[in-house]
Amino acid sequence: MYNFAIIILENQEYDCLLIFHDYEGFLASLNKLEKKLKKYLKTKHYAYKVIIDLVFVTGNSDNRFLSCYYLNGKFDFSLTKNVVPGVGIRQLVSNWLCDHYKYVENSALSTKIRNCIKNRTPF
Repeated sequence: MYNFAIIILENQEYDCLLIFHDYEGFLASLNKLEKKLKKYLKTKHYAYKVIIDLVFVTGNSDNRFLSCYYLNGKFDFSLTKNVVPGVGIRQLVSNWLCDHYKYVENSALSTKIRNCIKNRTPF
């Protein structure tokens, strides 16, 4: 079982959205994640721009979203930075979490955030 979801994005600023749905975050799953991404990203691109949502780790804080690159099968964290994505990315996350609400039920997310997710409201 994986603690993340991979959503391939087309014609957007980012190539891929990663949603981590537990408190451990991405460092605990880095090897599994890199292998899984290799299967998903089968085009001839060399570099992929990835956005990572860590809402279960950080809550809805300034540190919630990270941007980094996935290069030739490995993450390159040298250019990682906190980002504030547009409403489109936030809507994708809210929709995914609503469709997979079991992860939200077992989390420490606030009632306000849970209500946003239930209503498919970007937060």
